[in-house]
Amino acid sequence: QPDKAWELFKSAYPSARRHGGFLASQLFLAACESVGLQRLMDSLERHKASEQWKKGMVPALQKFFENELWIQEPDAPESDQAKSLEASRTHLRELERRKGEHR
Repeated sequence: QPDKAWELFKSAYPSARRHGGFLASQLFLAACESVGLQRLMDSLERHKASEQWKKGMVPALQKFFENELWIQEPDAPESDQAKSLEASRTHLRELERRKGEHR
């Protein structure tokens, strides 16, 4: 199933920016394991609807995961993005902690 999820996400990503091979797929799989495919797809749709992406400023697929853009809200001012990123990282740490408790 991971390969199907990767192919689904990749096919939804803007075609001109689908750069990234093995590393991009590994970063995707780690993100997918953390939050699930649906949240990644929802994030991608929000980014695709953003002004920045509509203007063609779309990061390469690998950079989308390297820079953790999937946990950031598009079109937020930079200071808000930093706060959003930190809040998202805190949330992810909490999810990982809970996941560890249930093993």
